Amino acid sequence: MQLVRRSRGRQAATAVPEVPGNVEQAVRAPYAASVAAGAPMSQRAMAERFGLSRRRISQLIAEATGLGNGDLRGSAA
Repeated sequence: MQLVRRSRGRQAATAVPEVPGNVEQAVRAPYAASVAAGAPMSQRAMAERFGLSRRRISQLIAEATGLGNGDLRGSAA
């Protein structure tokens, strides 16, 4: 049994994902991941999952995408 344990050696510790500090941060992370995957989550689905209103979800999405702060880089204007 000792030979088996020695042959395994030390295994690298697995990375522990960072836990969001609040629900707004918890909304931004999966939304950004879904956008990166090419299939953004719907506002309705996020509102149901996180218990926020669709209005608040749309505000968070606007902040996350840079559209809520007057940034015009992503628009045609």
